[in-house]
Amino acid sequence: MFWPVFWIFGFAAFLSLARAARGPSFADRFLGVSSFVNILTLAVVAYSVSIGTEFYIDMAIVLVMMSFVGTLAIAKWSPRRSG
Repeated sequence: MFWPVFWIFGFAAFLSLARAARGPSFADRFLGVSSFVNILTLAVVAYSVSIGTEFYIDMAIVLVMMSFVGTLAIAKWSPRRSG
């Protein structure tokens, strides 16, 4: 029942990684990686629901917190445009 969901998550993850690899600017690459982490988190939650355990939801929460801290760090030290 959950296999179509996982295929959609996989395709979306592929597209976001392609954006991160091809992105001409730093912002494109950052958004590609950030959306990949969000898609990965949703896939972990869907997997947790499909097998009926709560352990993976806790893991997804930790993944989201790490992603948020990474976003803050990149926002602080990212290259800025002059002018």
